[in-house]
Amino acid sequence: MSKIKIFIAVLFVTVSFASLPTSGLANSYQENFNDSQATGNPIFEILSLLAAFCADDDCGIVGSKPHSLQDSLEPKCYGLQNGAQCWKEVANRSGCFVWDEVLNVAQTVTWSGVCDNGVGNGDGRLVWTDGNFSFEQMGSLTNGKFNGYWTYRDSDGASAEGPYVEGKQHGHWIFQYVDGTVAQGPYVNGKRLGHWTFQYINGTVAQGRLVGDKRNGHWTVRTADGRMKWINVDSF
Repeated sequence: MSKIKIFIAVLFVTVSFASLPTSGLANSYQENFNDSQATGNPIFEILSLLAAFCADDDCGIVGSKPHSLQDSLEPKCYGLQNGAQCWKEVANRSGCFVWDEVLNVAQTVTWSGVCDNGVGNGDGRLVWTDGNFSFEQMGSLTNGKFNGYWTYRDSDGASAEGPYVEGKQHGHWIFQYVDGTVAQGPYVNGKRLGHWTFQYINGTVAQGRLVGDKRNGHWTVRTADGRMKWINVDSF
């Protein structure tokens, strides 16, 4: 049923009963039922229609109740295998979930920010822990998913920073690895796509196109002493 039809029906019923005292509503209901049987009066039929339409609590007019966003979160991570995409419950707040792009079953996560309607929201810090290894991410969640600029740092000393859009890395990212390598380039919808630069601690710089995590086409490598060479991805 369209919203316009619902509005007309509610308006019709409201006008029809506006002049009735409260004590007369029960009698009016029976009278309208009898009248509808004899004359086809639509008032009772409209009331019945509204009651039936709202029985599943979706219309918000009669007998409705709020639904928690948590009720619609699927799939949740319980029972899934490593690598799944799912909603993971944070360890420090029962009933609060965040989106996990790559599930690690052995990993737990805590959230320092607000939990609104069953999901993390707003600015805060996520700490993911698996045994002796952990990493923290700082940024903003929107309905449980990463949005905006985020930073990453793990217990080994590696770090990263860049933007997310609706839970996926999207835009220019910079990675600092433990061995001193710095990599930077664009993500598109969670995948590396475009021109990337890798600068190694010995001064060598390699540049070329990435599609996902695979090199594509020809790459250039410039060594610390200024020598330049072009190499095929098959030999890189």
